[in-house]
Amino acid sequence: MFVDKRRVSRREFLRLGGAGLAGAGLLLGGAGCGGGAMARLLKQANEDRTPDIAQIDSYVFPRFYEYVYPLDAYLEDAGVTNDYFPFAENLMLGDGGTIKGLQFTTDVRVLYYRKDLVPEPPASWDEVLEVGRDLKDEGLAPYLFPAGRDEATVTTSLWPYFWAQGGELVDTEGNPVFGEEENREKMLSCLEFIGECVASGITPTRVTTYLQETDLNADINAGEVGMFLGGNWQVGILKEVTGEEEFTSTWGVAPIPSMEGGGTHATTAGGWIWGIFAESEAKQRAAVDFLLYTFVGDRGMAGWCNAGGYLPPRQSVFDLSEYTGNEYTETFREHLDEYARNRPASEAYQNISTAMQVAVASVIAGDASPEQALETAIESVALQRRD
Repeated sequence: MFVDKRRVSRREFLRLGGAGLAGAGLLLGGAGCGGGAMARLLKQANEDRTPDIAQIDSYVFPRFYEYVYPLDAYLEDAGVTNDYFPFAENLMLGDGGTIKGLQFTTDVRVLYYRKDLVPEPPASWDEVLEVGRDLKDEGLAPYLFPAGRDEATVTTSLWPYFWAQGGELVDTEGNPVFGEEENREKMLSCLEFIGECVASGITPTRVTTYLQETDLNADINAGEVGMFLGGNWQVGILKEVTGEEEFTSTWGVAPIPSMEGGGTHATTAGGWIWGIFAESEAKQRAAVDFLLYTFVGDRGMAGWCNAGGYLPPRQSVFDLSEYTGNEYTETFREHLDEYARNRPASEAYQNISTAMQVAVASVIAGDASPEQALETAIESVALQRRD
């Protein structure tokens, strides 16, 4: 019997999809979210005490390559590994192109803009400032984004600016290079632009209190915002408050503006990957069958993404009748295909992220100039490397 997975909660979806887990004797891991959870799971892997299968934050998945088992032998006839977006495929494939894991969700960051007030969304930083000044005259908060001391500040409000210029946070060995030579100049330009947004009055200093993208929702629902940087997952949440028709008639989505505009944009993609740690081939087979049915196969991925409001990392799933997107889904899909990048899996990344969160907040609050804030971040990361 086919279950319509568009009409069930995530809990019910898992109950229906995972009915065979207990019989197979599989231990399903629930590491939780955040860097701390991933660090604990990595420690468990190093000590050989992981669950049989576990969800892993996609960008850190390469750090688990040596612990998870390759899945190629179980996927030859599944038809699910040839249509992933490039950014997801890059994470799933280990050395030699072997399939190390299966990504089952993703997300993307974009610019939201008021269509009634902004006929043409700004593509460059100069255009953001120009449009923002006009919106300020309308009595709105022209340009909002998360800028508190949390990951959203960099994934949504900083890295896309930096990557669109061709900047790199780490080198091929995972060493921090964001503060060296051209990368330093590109990062400095990002902080200078953020500072200019505040100085021009189009971005209020209260953005430093926004830790997550959803922290902007109250201002958005109050009709006080002209443009904001946010994630695809906010659509469903905001529609529930404002009403579907009002939201879609009011808000458009576009690429996150870049320094030069044109086609030089970038965005951050996220999501989760299943890794299999079980040594037993029988358990590996059972795990893959479970994942294909519940999360990775056509109906499974469509159903899970419907239930949780996620974007599919497989391109063909967008075209399935079982997948129910929204008015913005095709744009999100284009951005995943054209602009999306992963955060680096380097051990140094978390220190870089934390340091640059502080830098952004310091510039906005007026506690440091862009130059000073960047130098402090560079020194902080270097000091932690030495320790």
